[in-house]
Amino acid sequence: MTGKFRAYDKEKKCYHTTYMILISRDGKVWMMGKKGVLADVTDRYEIEWETPAKDKDGKPIYQGDRLQADVKHGGGIEWVEWSGDEMAWVCENGLDHGSWLSGCEGVVTIIGTIHDEGGE
Repeated sequence: MTGKFRAYDKEKKCYHTTYMILISRDGKVWMMGKKGVLADVTDRYEIEWETPAKDKDGKPIYQGDRLQADVKHGGGIEWVEWSGDEMAWVCENGLDHGSWLSGCEGVVTIIGTIHDEGGE
């Protein structure tokens, strides 16, 4: 997978700027440290990929975002995940398998992430 991503620091419980983070082909996460030395930080950071979809305000939707659908589209709160079964980005609500994110584009608002209090 290629594209933009964000990195959630599980220790500090916040997002980290990604200009110092590299992801190897085997999925390991590396951070550029002092004097250019790379450190394996795979267990510390959760990588969340940008999807091709945008919310109704034109903001890019990332994996792990919590979305609020417009009332006329159900009004539910869902979060974004990659579905290997469907080979597509999906909106999950914890009750059923969810719907394809492409069907949610333009009718949802990003209201937070799964890392926020009460997230998932």
